Amino acid sequence: MNDIYAKDFSKKAKLHLKQRREEGSYVGDPPPHGYQAQWNEKKHVLAPDENT
Repeated sequence: MNDIYAKDFSKKAKLHLKQRREEGSYVGDPPPHGYQAQWNEKKHVLAPDENT
């Protein structure tokens, strides 16, 4: 039973990340060099870092 739960959760997590990417949200962990992650309304987006 636990195996079925793990597979179901994995599918749902992958679908959620795919949907967030399609909306234009940044889903990575640390932003690449020269960018910073900012909240824009309800999305996490990349913006150029003025300091670098």
